[in-house]
Amino acid sequence: MSSVLVARGVSKTLAIAIVAVVLVAAVAITAAVILSRPPAPVTTPRPQPVVIPQLKIGHNYEPDTLDLHATTWADITSALVYGTYLVRDWRDGTFLGYLAESWRFEEGGRVFVIRLKPGLRFADGTPINASVIKYTYERMKSKNAPTLAIFGKLERVEVVDELTAKLVFEEPYAPLLVVLTNSYQAPFNPSYIEKVGDVAYGRAPLAAGPFYVVEWKAGDYILYRQNPYYLRRPDVGGTGPVPVNEIYLKFIKDPVALVTALETGAVDLITTVSPELFPSLVAKNNTDIVVVTFPGIQLNYFGFNCIRWPFNDSRVRLAIAIILGGEDIRQALNEINNGLAYPVWGPLVPTIVGFDKAMEQYAKEKVYYNLPLSERIKIARELLKGAGWEDRDGDGILEYLDGTPFSFPLLVPREFYSTKEAEYLAYVLKQAGLEFKPLILDSVTIRDKYLLTAEHYVFLYVYGWQDALILRYLFHSTGVKRTWFSTPELDYILDKVASVVDPAERQEWINKAQKILIDEAPWVPLYAPLSVVAWRSVYTNIIINQYEGGTILLDLISLRVGG
Repeated sequence: MSSVLVARGVSKTLAIAIVAVVLVAAVAITAAVILSRPPAPVTTPRPQPVVIPQLKIGHNYEPDTLDLHATTWADITSALVYGTYLVRDWRDGTFLGYLAESWRFEEGGRVFVIRLKPGLRFADGTPINASVIKYTYERMKSKNAPTLAIFGKLERVEVVDELTAKLVFEEPYAPLLVVLTNSYQAPFNPSYIEKVGDVAYGRAPLAAGPFYVVEWKAGDYILYRQNPYYLRRPDVGGTGPVPVNEIYLKFIKDPVALVTALETGAVDLITTVSPELFPSLVAKNNTDIVVVTFPGIQLNYFGFNCIRWPFNDSRVRLAIAIILGGEDIRQALNEINNGLAYPVWGPLVPTIVGFDKAMEQYAKEKVYYNLPLSERIKIARELLKGAGWEDRDGDGILEYLDGTPFSFPLLVPREFYSTKEAEYLAYVLKQAGLEFKPLILDSVTIRDKYLLTAEHYVFLYVYGWQDALILRYLFHSTGVKRTWFSTPELDYILDKVASVVDPAERQEWINKAQKILIDEAPWVPLYAPLSVVAWRSVYTNIIINQYEGGTILLDLISLRVGG
């Protein structure tokens, strides 16, 4: 597996810290000089780090609010504001305490004890203590926050002492550590919210992150200012605020305009590059721009309706999984996506908690990933023959025992797949005598009209989440209905995935769930889309945390000498 791609011009000395794709140690290309601020006598001025006056960021989406108790949307606009209890190390994905000094599960995982680091403050200087933890979760419950569903069944929060709180759940909730790295569950500032009110808070929040909002001009920009009390993340080191005085975040929804803004210097960094523009941006070999790709937490897959004939037969599903299971298929999909499709065979992508290399290899071998397409088709045709499907009239399309041709619609969400991808997959499957006719629709229509009502046969779709609990969401009998696949055994295993808090034991249950999904093939995992971030090369030591879905870390950012 290859490292995260850093595409740039002819300059080879550009300093940038980037993560390796699959849980391997990342190496900073050039080390940053950390400017410390040691305690000094009151009469002696404290040395200040050199700061960037203003960093201009281009972003393609304007949120409805930055009050994360009133929305389901969180991205860089909120990540700049909120500090979380835990973080995932950008180098290998391990959990580290950020605002939390320590944490532990008690009573079999039903109680979670969290102790804050001493001396923490919000951006206005208000102390962060255990009462803040209690306030935050009580506010979330009182407002029936849309993201309560990802927090487990929280019963109450108890303040133990000034810095310690107990989160008491109705039942153990294993993904809690992942949830606590998310800004949805970051501490909220009670005194500031009481002062300005909920509506104003949503437009200009002030919390414990690296910046706070000073102005939001709707449809245009958000202006952030440096948080003087910011605590740097443990995975970057150093002390003191981020060395950027202001962030000017400009909303640029048009993909071409976004890239043009970077190329002309109107902005310094853009948070995304569309797949269509990615090749041309790299091909320009512009030494003034750094282009970085990284895998996120999304999986694109080919799914079956497992309660509708003929896809209620696991032999039919496995046959299709084998046909689509080759390295050749994933290479072609990567080419169609302009090099932005990272190949995946198992149920979990590498950045998700619970991913296991052994299960990924098992999934690859299950579908004969290294055989040529012609050989895989032969294996698949034998499975299909056993299920009653053969070419009975010589037209190249298989028929069932009663003469029904193997011809079905393939639902394709236009937001996540190109027509070219769908047509390519249909072309490959037709070589095996299986006809699928792509039907291009929007994802909401596919979900509401077809998936939720089981009025579909096969479909292309996506999921995105940071933890293996996504499998319970998708495949438990009480979960959402996409493939409509569940069994009592799988329900039991997925309940364990949700409740077992010991990491090693939980991984065993996750792997058991993965094995069932690989063997029964309710879907065919295809690839993890690579995200793209780009910035002007005068800035160095920008870190992208793929384990948090692409958090852009500016803690060590600096200007290149001569920039």
